[in-house]
Amino acid sequence: MSKEKNNNQKKEEIIYFGEKNIICFACGQKINPETEICPYCGISQRNSIDSY
Repeated sequence: MSKEKNNNQKKEEIIYFGEKNIICFACGQKINPETEICPYCGISQRNSIDSY
Protein backbone atom coordinates (compact mmCIF):
# COMPACT_ATOMS: atom_id res chain seq x y z
CA MET A 1 0.00 0.00 0.00
CA SER A 2 2.82 2.44 0.77
CA LYS A 3 4.27 1.95 -2.72
CA GLU A 4 0.93 2.88 -4.28
CA LYS A 5 0.67 5.94 -2.10
CA ASN A 6 4.20 7.06 -2.98
CA ASN A 7 3.57 6.51 -6.69
CA ASN A 8 0.41 8.62 -6.58
CA GLN A 9 1.95 11.58 -4.75
CA LYS A 10 2.94 14.50 -6.95
CA LYS A 11 6.09 16.55 -6.44
CA GLU A 12 5.35 20.20 -5.66
CA GLU A 13 6.50 22.55 -8.36
CA ILE A 14 7.08 26.28 -8.49
CA ILE A 15 4.48 27.90 -10.72
CA TYR A 16 5.85 30.92 -12.55
CA PHE A 17 3.51 33.70 -13.65
CA GLY A 18 5.39 35.66 -16.27
CA GLU A 19 9.06 36.48 -15.83
CA LYS A 20 8.86 38.40 -12.56
CA ASN A 21 6.20 36.64 -10.48
CA ILE A 22 5.49 33.21 -9.03
CA ILE A 23 2.29 31.84 -7.56
CA CYS A 24 2.12 31.26 -3.79
CA PHE A 25 1.62 27.53 -3.30
CA ALA A 26 -0.70 28.15 -0.33
CA CYS A 27 -3.05 30.94 -1.43
CA GLY A 28 -2.48 31.26 -5.18
CA GLN A 29 -1.58 34.96 -5.21
CA LYS A 30 1.09 36.35 -7.54
CA ILE A 31 4.25 37.25 -5.59
CA ASN A 32 7.86 38.21 -6.25
CA PRO A 33 10.19 35.15 -6.47
CA GLU A 34 12.52 36.66 -3.86
CA THR A 35 9.69 36.94 -1.30
CA GLU A 36 10.35 34.75 1.74
CA ILE A 37 6.90 35.08 3.34
CA CYS A 38 3.75 35.61 1.29
CA PRO A 39 2.26 39.02 2.16
CA TYR A 40 -1.26 37.70 1.53
CA CYS A 41 -1.33 34.53 3.64
CA GLY A 42 1.90 34.67 5.70
CA ILE A 43 3.20 31.25 4.58
CA SER A 44 6.96 30.84 4.08
CA GLN A 45 7.91 30.35 0.43
CA ARG A 46 11.54 29.41 1.09
CA ASN A 47 10.84 25.78 2.01
CA SER A 48 9.26 25.02 -1.35
CA ILE A 49 11.77 26.97 -3.43
CA ASP A 50 14.97 25.81 -1.69
CA SER A 51 14.08 22.15 -2.04
CA TYR A 52 14.68 22.27 -5.80
